[in-house]
Amino acid sequence: MGIIKRGYSLQFTRRPLRFSGVVPTLVVSKVAHVLCSEVMNLLEKGAVEVVHPAQSESGFYSRYFLVPKKDGGLRPILDLRHLNRALMKQPFKMITLKQILSHIRTGDWFFSLDLKDAYFHIQIAPHHRRFLRFAFEGVAYQYTVLPFGLSLAPRTFMKCTDVALSPLRQRGIRILNYLDDWLVLAQSEAELLYHRSLLLSHLECLGLKVNLAKSALHPSRRISFLGAVFDSTQMRAIVVPDRALAIQQLAASFKIGASHPLKMFQKMASASPVLKLGLLRMRPLQYWLKPRVPSHAWHHGRLRIRVDQACVEALIPWKNSQWMERGVPLGMVCRRKVVTTDTSNMGWGALCDGKPEAGIHINCLEMLAVCRAFHFFLPDLKGHHVLVRSDSMTVVSYINRQGGLSSKCLFTLVKDLLEWAQLNLCSLRATHVPGRLNQGADMLSRSNVPSGEWTLHPQAVQKIWEVFGKAEVDLFASEDNSHCPMYYSKDRDAFIVFSARAVV
Repeated sequence: MGIIKRGYSLQFTRRPLRFSGVVPTLVVSKVAHVLCSEVMNLLEKGAVEVVHPAQSESGFYSRYFLVPKKDGGLRPILDLRHLNRALMKQPFKMITLKQILSHIRTGDWFFSLDLKDAYFHIQIAPHHRRFLRFAFEGVAYQYTVLPFGLSLAPRTFMKCTDVALSPLRQRGIRILNYLDDWLVLAQSEAELLYHRSLLLSHLECLGLKVNLAKSALHPSRRISFLGAVFDSTQMRAIVVPDRALAIQQLAASFKIGASHPLKMFQKMASASPVLKLGLLRMRPLQYWLKPRVPSHAWHHGRLRIRVDQACVEALIPWKNSQWMERGVPLGMVCRRKVVTTDTSNMGWGALCDGKPEAGIHINCLEMLAVCRAFHFFLPDLKGHHVLVRSDSMTVVSYINRQGGLSSKCLFTLVKDLLEWAQLNLCSLRATHVPGRLNQGADMLSRSNVPSGEWTLHPQAVQKIWEVFGKAEVDLFASEDNSHCPMYYSKDRDAFIVFSARAVV
């Protein structure tokens, strides 16, 4: 609320930058009219103000430059790179395409909304406007609102809009906001229309303007948002056709011996969440880029990379139109088959719904234990959503992130596993379980099942329940041999862990 009342104060990592002279913006005369028009437009909107000549010899000045637009025109950009280096690096999270996929329910209705001049709704504190100055044609100007290009602008805008949307979310309105692009969801068309009227009224009260040309306010069960098309009837998400075609053409344009800027490689990664095993298909290209791109070069993306045969081979999947059109499922999985695995120097072990399987005594990796467990339990897992519980954080990461760049061997194993899972399972996810809670698989991996530890065969349990009714509590059991969601354990630590998990 302080930002709304008093304006936003820039957050510096050190003492604010000192005045080093007025830095004029110089452009060639034939395109000067583009910048003149931009300045006049900013003045009309109140986004900038003229600095009094007596005060112009202070503050911090940045230059404007022009970049070509897709339609052939020019876009003025304020170069704030030097100022950004003096500002704090404040990490924050924005909603991702992957998260949007899980928010959509079967039969949802949508509309999308785009805010006009989004950043311009956040005022800059008067005493910090002097750091946002530029000079053009002998006149000094300073921004009164958040300018595009300021490194802290996205975080500041998101924090303010989250506060502004909080009253609506408390009333049950489902809004997914990504900067100035918002997606609103509801389970019926009538409910969505009601929520639309509430949202537009709320925005009007806050003084926020809607860009009608870029918004899709008519209710629909199929909508394009953030470069993806969401269909709540078929419960699928695909890449926007124009974007998919552009990616295919981009991949086809990479020829051996040619050099391309790094940002062209990065364009494909943004579409991976709505492509089947999209991250997995990115890994060969990432392996190829890793030794060729210094870590600092990823930020600006201007480094040029020479294409070779390995690069062309890594790009083969991205030329496949059928793969692009396949898409990924929407919605959140509510029920999964659980496979728990562990490995040791003596062997490996796994549990699936309480049924054990012990492996041969060989040196194997945690990932190999998962692969073998899946093949052993295939009759129980086929056609189900499956959750792997492993005490290896590396295994969990490689499964959920569809590979990684640290180990080529692990990537090969997880690639084979995910491609197998795509053919046999509905979905595959992994979660970490602490080693002390992974006792069943751990005992099997060491061939060290303690005497007295036993459990009824699941088929026997089902026959007993058919006669006497399904039990609600399993007495004197553990997490590994219990047949009921709720159980009582003589081990106090196991009982506490179960209770915490049940609450979640």
